[in-house]
Amino acid sequence: KGVDMNQWAIDSVRQIRQHTNRPILIRPHPKNPINQNLFRGVANVTFSRNTTLQQDLQNAWASVFFNSSSCVASILAGVPVFAADPDCVAWQVANTNLTQIEKPLTLEREQWLWDLSAAHWTDNDSRDGLIYNKFRPFLPA
Repeated sequence: KGVDMNQWAIDSVRQIRQHTNRPILIRPHPKNPINQNLFRGVANVTFSRNTTLQQDLQNAWASVFFNSSSCVASILAGVPVFAADPDCVAWQVANTNLTQIEKPLTLEREQWLWDLSAAHWTDNDSRDGLIYNKFRPFLPA
């Protein structure tokens, strides 16, 4: 989409810092690396290292995405999502205003999950358990 992800990350961290001092863990998309040097000296900001998405979501207060399918895992783990791009797959169930980072909404997600599943799988896939098996690793234990 032509978005400078380094600038988006900087702007997002700045906005989040205006509303909370919670730790920020940045997990860059493999295809859009973030320059870690841009965050030197920024309090309580770290980068994900050698951990799975599920591990990074454990004990997370919220997740902030520009647009990523990883937001589905966050929602399934019960972690509220903030999304910046209206084309985000989770836009219907995402918070969109970072000023609300301390009071994220947990929106109704059942219909969204039905719609998401219908867009990606067939009825036979559902009957065969493929959808459940795909998302099972992301569900809380």
